[in-house]
Amino acid sequence: MRYLSIVLLLLFLSSAPTTAQTNAPLQQGDPPVATLISVSPPDSAGMVTVAGSAGAVFPNAQVSIRNLFTGQTVTATAGFTGAFRAEIYGTGQTPFLVSPSPSIPEALQNHAGALAGGPATIIYATNADPRTDFSRVTQLILDGAVDDWDAYPQSALAHDSYGLLNDDALYFALPQPSEAGAAVVVQFSLDTDQYELAINPNSPLTSQLRQIEPATSEPVTIPIIWSASPPAEDQVSYVEFKLARAHLPVPSFDIIRLEQTFTRTRNASSDPLVYGQAIAVVDGVDGIVYPDGQMTDDFTRFYVAGSLGAGYSYWSANGRIRSI
Repeated sequence: MRYLSIVLLLLFLSSAPTTAQTNAPLQQGDPPVATLISVSPPDSAGMVTVAGSAGAVFPNAQVSIRNLFTGQTVTATAGFTGAFRAEIYGTGQTPFLVSPSPSIPEALQNHAGALAGGPATIIYATNADPRTDFSRVTQLILDGAVDDWDAYPQSALAHDSYGLLNDDALYFALPQPSEAGAAVVVQFSLDTDQYELAINPNSPLTSQLRQIEPATSEPVTIPIIWSASPPAEDQVSYVEFKLARAHLPVPSFDIIRLEQTFTRTRNASSDPLVYGQAIAVVDGVDGIVYPDGQMTDDFTRFYVAGSLGAGYSYWSANGRIRSI
């Protein structure tokens, strides 16, 4: 019995240092613990929170976090437990490089280029693609043809026109003006306020938007996507365009109405086409799906992103690819 007690005591003493070493806090030069770092779902602006729980990095570390798609880098300071939090842009399956350092000079914080930290860990966001429900993708192609509008009978308006609003954008298909180079002017209302959108064919990527009721404001330039069909003698030619919902003057409203449209040249304006009709609201998102196309089950999803304006903004795109 005495011999057995001595053996058990020796076993306990020999195992104690190993246990203590396993539970020891991280030291400077140790890489982050990936299993203790998480990425939140993105908000409406695409921002996520990268959070490390206690023990993720060594105590009081300054942590550089970089979006490996856009190059954006943010810096967070860990607490004495090694926990940290930081907000950064990153939708979809974005990879983030997490690198702790004892200290990072202010001039090197939140900048692209070589990171000032030590060993790093790459963390992948696991956010699902929000556009996997293809039944909600609006089936409209901006090509000047209006046969695809037949899928949305509620979009039909007077004067052989069409309009709808989905979660992402405001769409219109309007008769094309006969005057070469004439701007298309669309007046619409959001609840009780009225606005005027002028589409200039000589500026295919931008348009002018201004409020006209209750008070006239100076026009602002906003991005727009549009296309026109070639003029034809035996049928109506159309101009199709969409305006991102984020660029509408107010974020929320109860009803949107098309009031009237007309054309404007340098010298005169045409007689208006009066509508006074509500625009149909569709439960859908932007995108194009070709059900009879080649994208069957043999495809790979992709996600890409990049920076704009030296990191002041970011773009992202996701989709399906079959071959390169």
